[in-house]
Amino acid sequence: MRREWRRLILVAGCLLIGCIPGYFASVTQAREQNDPAYLAYFEEHDLPVPEPAEPLSNIVSAGLLLAGIPTGLTLYRYIADHRSIAGGRRLLLGIVTFPIYTLIGVLGAVPFLLYQVIQLLCKKRPS
Repeated sequence: MRREWRRLILVAGCLLIGCIPGYFASVTQAREQNDPAYLAYFEEHDLPVPEPAEPLSNIVSAGLLLAGIPTGLTLYRYIADHRSIAGGRRLLLGIVTFPIYTLIGVLGAVPFLLYQVIQLLCKKRPS
């Protein structure tokens, strides 16, 4: 399988798999609103009861977070290859900057997927 297809499948798969924890977070938040012990805790301490997040927001956020990891690592690999970073420095720099590349990957996951799909569809196939 070509590298472009593997990247596309990896990022799209992570996006879909990441939606599962977001769904469970939404279900858990909805159940907490019906739990009397949970509500009593906030009343006992004179705190406002937090509103649950929108289910769609939870699902999309978790999916993008998980899809941001391979997208950010792809970006890091591209930069490290073009800057000729090698060996132990590459690994150490990758570990230290992992949160930064993950954040950039979260922001760029959907554009990355669109770019990969357009690139694969427009590429001429050898005959």
